[in-house]
Amino acid sequence: MNNHLTVEPSDADALHAELVAAFFHPPRIVVCGFEASLDDEVIIVSHVELWPWRTVVRGSLTHPGSIGYDDRTAGPGEMMRRLEWFHEWSLTDDVGTSYHQVEAGRGGDGFCSDVNVAFQPAVPSEATLLTIAVPGYQDIEVAL
Repeated sequence: MNNHLTVEPSDADALHAELVAAFFHPPRIVVCGFEASLDDEVIIVSHVELWPWRTVVRGSLTHPGSIGYDDRTAGPGEMMRRLEWFHEWSLTDDVGTSYHQVEAGRGGDGFCSDVNVAFQPAVPSEATLLTIAVPGYQDIEVAL
C-alpha cells in the first residue's frame, strides 16, 4: 500500500509557481518587540513572518560582554541544551490551529546570534491573536 502523496505534474507546476510567487512578495510581518533576559542571555523576539505555507518567528540572543563571545566554542553539552531549548518553543492561536515546528536555529558572529523558529501550517486568516511560548520566558501575545 502506498501512503505517499502523489502530485500530478500540473498540480506540481501550480504549487511551484505559487512558491516562487510567494518569494517575490514579502510575507506579512507582525512586530513583536519582546525583550527579556535570563541568566547571562538577553533575548529579543522582533517579529513573526506570515508566509502562505508557514510561520517564522525571528529574533536575536546576546550576552553581556559579548564582544569576543563565540557560539562556535560551545561544548557538546551546551549544544544539546540549546537544541532542547529550541524544541520547547511552541505557537498557538485563538482559533485552535495545531502548529508543529519544522525548523529552528541560531547563528551569528559572536556579538549576537540570530534566532529563527519556523512552524507549519500558516496562520489562518481567521486568527486574531498569536501566542509564542519561549522556554524560560513569559508567553508573547501578538495581535494579528
